[in-house]
Amino acid sequence: MSIPTVLFEPRRPDGALSGGGLVLLHGGGGAQIDVPRFFSHAVRLTDHGLTVAMPNYFAGSGEAGEVRRSMTERFRVVVDDAVVWLAARPGVDRSRLALMGYSRGGHLATEVAVTRADVRAAIGVASAGGLEPAAIRRTPPVLLIYAKGDPVVRPRYTRRWAGVLRNREVPVTLRELDSPRHIFEDVEWSDIFSSARTFLTRHLV
Repeated sequence: MSIPTVLFEPRRPDGALSGGGLVLLHGGGGAQIDVPRFFSHAVRLTDHGLTVAMPNYFAGSGEAGEVRRSMTERFRVVVDDAVVWLAARPGVDRSRLALMGYSRGGHLATEVAVTRADVRAAIGVASAGGLEPAAIRRTPPVLLIYAKGDPVVRPRYTRRWAGVLRNREVPVTLRELDSPRHIFEDVEWSDIFSSARTFLTRHLV
């Protein structure tokens, strides 16, 4: 299946993250909302040499009326395929890949990273996870960024997911934002992507 994907290629091939690749996942509102929201931040990552791919994983959702569990598994397959696709891009080192997502995309990013995708790191923003501990088979470092007052994904859900991951020996870093929002303002996104870049530099270089 062909999945529409926005590709951001490096503007600084000699940057600190040169050769690295990031699959960036939209939230539940869809790619049409989050591609514009993430656009400038993704471009800044390319200034550091990173190749960024934003797949519209909803395009792989299949027929309407499928049960939710089946849909979620289909999304996971699409995300894993996106990692494989990015790894094959010219100039991308397949050993230096990461996943990052927001809200539903954050759930997918961390869940796929610890179960199936061959990635070095994962970042979940305003998200948690729902895997059974036994399903966690990989242990890449994970950064979870959440808002103190998030009314949609409560902090306790993110912290609970962090505990599940740690119990399976996944290194987890938690960062709490002093924000009452689930849908962040641009200045908050700038801060989030700055933290993401620091984390990626630590684990992909």
